[in-house]
Amino acid sequence: VTAKFEIPFEASDLVDLEPEEAVDLVMERALDAYRTRERIYPVDFMIDMTSMRLQQDPAKAIEAFCQWVKLKYELDWTPQTLPSNNPEDLKKFLLEEALRWDDERFKRRAERLVEESNGDLDMWLRTNWNFALSDDEKADAELDPIAVATKKIKQVQRAELAQLERNVLLQIFDSAWKDHLHQTDQVRESIGFRSFSQLDPRIEFKREGARLFDEMFEHIQDRVTDLVFKAKMQVRMSQPPPKQQQQLSQPPETAKTAQQPRPKPKVSEQSIRAASAAASKDDPVSGGAMTVGRNEPCPCGSGKKYKKCCGGR
Repeated sequence: VTAKFEIPFEASDLVDLEPEEAVDLVMERALDAYRTRERIYPVDFMIDMTSMRLQQDPAKAIEAFCQWVKLKYELDWTPQTLPSNNPEDLKKFLLEEALRWDDERFKRRAERLVEESNGDLDMWLRTNWNFALSDDEKADAELDPIAVATKKIKQVQRAELAQLERNVLLQIFDSAWKDHLHQTDQVRESIGFRSFSQLDPRIEFKREGARLFDEMFEHIQDRVTDLVFKAKMQVRMSQPPPKQQQQLSQPPETAKTAQQPRPKPKVSEQSIRAASAAASKDDPVSGGAMTVGRNEPCPCGSGKKYKKCCGGR
């Protein structure tokens, strides 16, 4: 019991008690521990949230914290009138304030809320708390508006714990249902062997399916009661988007390289001579041999064909 619910419990507390009485005692202490957690957890969560927000925008973080305190506990705090700048001192003060809220104080606040709503509790909650009454709650508000207002005030004060419980339930149900489907597939594959024992596989499959379904719910109940008393929602702030950097068409190193003059290639003396010789052969002006067809006019100007003039010598 101590490990599961984190409440002090001794074996001597159960001495001389009947099993039913022992169960009632455990349930009573577990409910007391849960009511205490309903008061403490929202304060712990908001202190952690504010500490994270202070790293990004201190002014908005303090303003949001003061609004939260006013909504929860009707404390008129402002950034200038905080009782302390130490988070531990603020946490201690708020925990004491949360534990002071008993049924009588909830009722007094509900009476003020009903008076401020002027008979339209649903509209007041929509405007000020962003809450909406269901059809059943609207019908109940006409008969006993104070009871409905008290219920909504308690929901506001335990909103953070309710969000944690929803997340825990969704994760546990999702995991348990996947495991149940996997076990059902395994039973379906092996249930045919029951026929060797003169048993009807269809009836046995229904029986095994019902047993697995009951075990799934027992596992869910056990896991939920474990985590509800111990789990804590992690506070994660979204990182600001990184500044977009303009992409250059060329990297800096490439740009520098393009601006610098390219070094002239080193040419050997032999390659220069070879290039000059090749050019002189192809250029007739520089003394290279000129090719003339045998039937073309002779370049000497005699008017004869080249083969009968200079070409025949």
